[in-house]
Amino acid sequence: MSLKSYNPVDWNMLRFLKETDFQYPDRMDKSVVLALDFLCFQVHAIPKIISDYRFPETASTSQHGLGRAIDFTIPGSDSLQILGIIEKSKLFSGYGMYTNEKGVESFHVDTRTTRTRSNPATWGAWKDASKGITSWQYVGLANIVAKISKGAGLAVVILVGIALYVLTNK
Repeated sequence: MSLKSYNPVDWNMLRFLKETDFQYPDRMDKSVVLALDFLCFQVHAIPKIISDYRFPETASTSQHGLGRAIDFTIPGSDSLQILGIIEKSKLFSGYGMYTNEKGVESFHVDTRTTRTRSNPATWGAWKDASKGITSWQYVGLANIVAKISKGAGLAVVILVGIALYVLTNK
């Protein structure tokens, strides 16, 4: 038996995304799917979905466990431009950028209810070369800039920090 999302998606409403783009389409919340569909229009591309719903055993505190988060890539895109569009769109109440284990720049977007679209949760992920581990952190612009200024040398944090700094200082 399949669990239905609290706020199910009407797949006929979408212009770009299809039910078959998702691993667990019946568990996705329409708020994040509709927002990503509109983002497709803004970036003139259809993303490759990496992760959508995750079962609570593996996502106990994640928006993925509520069907409100999507991780994706847009092959051949300018990651900073995509990140800027995500930020400016105000479609999401959480977003991040990270480099996955294959070195592909990827994005996370969500429609969490604990933050607003005007005050979203933002984060980046990077490898800590000195420890050989991946560090996932929820960070705001000030924290990203602080890490950069401390000479962390973390490529993704620098990219995210620069993009957010440029966008917020226009």
